[in-house]
Amino acid sequence: MKSANRLFETNRIANPFAFFASLAVLGGVFLLSSNPAEAQKPKPKTPNTLPSLVIYQGEALKTNGMSLATRGSGQIEESATEVYGGSGSLKVVSQGLYQGGTVSFAKPADMSPYLANKYAYLQFAVMLQEESANGTVKGGGAAQGGVPPQYAQFAGRFGGAGGAKGGGTTGGARPSFDKEKKIESLRIVLTTVGGKKHELLLDLKNSVDDRGWKTLSVPVSKIPGLSDADAQVSNVQFFGNVSGTFYVGGLSVVEDSTPITLDDIQDKLAIERLSTYTYRASARAGITPLVYSWDWDASDGIQEEIEGRAVLHGFRTSSVDAGSSKPYVVTVTVKDLYGIKAPAKTSFKVFVTQ
Repeated sequence: MKSANRLFETNRIANPFAFFASLAVLGGVFLLSSNPAEAQKPKPKTPNTLPSLVIYQGEALKTNGMSLATRGSGQIEESATEVYGGSGSLKVVSQGLYQGGTVSFAKPADMSPYLANKYAYLQFAVMLQEESANGTVKGGGAAQGGVPPQYAQFAGRFGGAGGAKGGGTTGGARPSFDKEKKIESLRIVLTTVGGKKHELLLDLKNSVDDRGWKTLSVPVSKIPGLSDADAQVSNVQFFGNVSGTFYVGGLSVVEDSTPITLDDIQDKLAIERLSTYTYRASARAGITPLVYSWDWDASDGIQEEIEGRAVLHGFRTSSVDAGSSKPYVVTVTVKDLYGIKAPAKTSFKVFVTQ
């Protein structure tokens, strides 16, 4: 570990106002995107790939015999509010990991031709309701489970999958009135013709942006338990990790062998000791989910000290010694979340002043 050189670090900054506030509390000094301590601004990630197998792409379900069913107290329905492809999407109201919705296929989706292709991905296009630009309510969306809109932030807090730890409130326990959390991951269950269920837990932080939608991709070859003998998917179930609403705009198999490419980062010439700055890296690999890791001092070996595309870091000691300046060499490594594509690395120098 390199605690001697670390002031503090944190993961990506989703909310710039929260970022300002946290630094104010810690007494740190920071730079905005125009500051030399920040790397090049990330370029938009827009996959340029075509699906090899389209399972659902926003078409009306009655045209291909698909059907919907609720799971628990969740809801699922067709919607024209958000469109990824075709004329609509599926609106899913989830009350937690086990209450959501199911879409069933009249003709099962055959995954067997793609099991031997390591570059074949099962891809989901989703959008959270609070990120919708078409007039939906921000910060949690419409009320869920019959709760009036003004109390939507408390939905899922009164028992069931969204209740207290251990399975809801019991024995007269008081419900929590904390603000509803935002959906951060999706639980997706694939059911095959043979009756086997294959569960995926996909983190939204690993999504790739495509025209405002989040695309979540998992290699078909990495789906647990899927085999040549039983790879025909008859239905898919969708759930959020907490109560919330999201749209499913597309479901397909996409082939993508795009290698990981990582932009160079300019050297930082005058970083103040004990001050914290934002560092950013930008990489692309088509639809492949990526993991960014940072090492702040190459002199004692490359380690994974913190993960995130945008991170904060401060150096405790300067790189100036007896009148000479020796920079820290910072290394960024970007890996394929599933370990299929070769990783990419880049290094840059940081000169830390007294």
